[in-house]
Amino acid sequence: MKQRIFNLRNVIAAAICFVGLTASVSAWAQDVLQKKNFGGSNDDYYYSVTAVSDGVVAAGYSGSSSFGTGDWAGVAGKGSYDAILVKYDNNGNVVWKKNFGGSDVDYYYSVTAVSDGIVAAGFSYPSSFGSGDWAGVAGKGSIDAILVKYDNNGDVVWKKNFGGSGDDFYTSVTAVSDGVVAAGFSYPSSFGTGDWTGVTGKGGNDAILVKYSMPVSGIANLPASTVVFVPLTLTGTVEPSNATYQTITWGILNAGGTGATLSGNVLNTTAAGVATLRATVLNGLSTGTNYVQDFTVTVNFIPVTNITGVPATARPNEMLTLTGTVVPSDAIYQTIVWSVVNAGTTGASIVGNTFFASTEGVAFIKATIVNGTAAGTNYEQGFTITVSNGTGIEQVNTGAGELKIYPNPVKDELTITNYGLGIENLTITDLSGRIVGANLRVRPTNDGITINVSALPSGVYFIKAGNNTGKFIKE
Repeated sequence: MKQRIFNLRNVIAAAICFVGLTASVSAWAQDVLQKKNFGGSNDDYYYSVTAVSDGVVAAGYSGSSSFGTGDWAGVAGKGSYDAILVKYDNNGNVVWKKNFGGSDVDYYYSVTAVSDGIVAAGFSYPSSFGSGDWAGVAGKGSIDAILVKYDNNGDVVWKKNFGGSGDDFYTSVTAVSDGVVAAGFSYPSSFGTGDWTGVTGKGGNDAILVKYSMPVSGIANLPASTVVFVPLTLTGTVEPSNATYQTITWGILNAGGTGATLSGNVLNTTAAGVATLRATVLNGLSTGTNYVQDFTVTVNFIPVTNITGVPATARPNEMLTLTGTVVPSDAIYQTIVWSVVNAGTTGASIVGNTFFASTEGVAFIKATIVNGTAAGTNYEQGFTITVSNGTGIEQVNTGAGELKIYPNPVKDELTITNYGLGIENLTITDLSGRIVGANLRVRPTNDGITINVSALPSGVYFIKAGNNTGKFIKE
């Protein structure tokens, strides 16, 4: 039976990978870098090799008694001669080895790389079909041309046979931008039957060229997350890159409480959660059969954690524009609503974002961001605004002359000049009248005293010197 096959074995003498020419050396020949032989105890042949990103893949066939011996130790044969595919790394080490076939003869004569794997071409004898790797696949007639797609791990993705009632062979295959093209020849009796129905032969054996669509094997780089209210443009990379059909259409399977909607390929959401989407490539597997891939997108909510930069001081009878910086800067909700919690003695009011107070004192205000913490939960933060005339010196009229208090407002040390009274005549109270200065450190100066008020909380305080009272603002 093997005599029916054109005798390519006289062309290639042995299974040698990486170096295909061992005869006369031409002017452009380079030094041999590697030389590898591969096989078991029977015949083993390579007829084609292709480069891949991390090595090379060689294709050919091995005799049945090679399996279980030598490099095929531990690998069982499929039947008679098996088509073989062996991957090497760039150092010439075998990465994986695969045999393919049914119970009869199966040969690979060509191999080509595609972006997501390898495609091998060759032929199989009729009794191989329906058995082994061809289980469930019927032969076309006699010897069939075959095309087998592998992933990058050497696993079969799909397999095709082609032919009429006569013999059909593929001897070469190459990848093109939208599929693969196989070349070979067919016997005259194949034409007008099987896959050649409607096609008349030219005479004897005819050269053949058959183009296949390349089915989609996957869609990579699909988005996995987004943020509430931020439109997400859906994209993906169709694999292999030369798949015949590349256009992706998008759909929502389950919004998952996110309020997800689609406008073309743009996903919009209104709440946190997980949405389940579907990417479809029409005719992606074959004519009339779409490729479908489901995936999820996690919709995140970014809450407000702080508001900074809010003004802390104001002047009586002057309008103050309230501003603040929302942290983080990409928080979903950013709009601040202002309100007065306690005006104190200031008579403070807020209209929109404008603060107004008529008298000095301390006002307590609140900044609110609706839904700032979570959907239905507002973010709230309190602040104080000290209302002061801003002179920086509080003057108190005493019997002994003019008493001056500075700096005002104060952070650390408060100085009182022209103070001729004893320390026991000095008291400091807060707005509620509570004495707070009993434990403050007082230091005499040439013309008065210095009081360390750093321990006092921020606010307005009254200082009593004898029968006279003044006030200061602690920052």
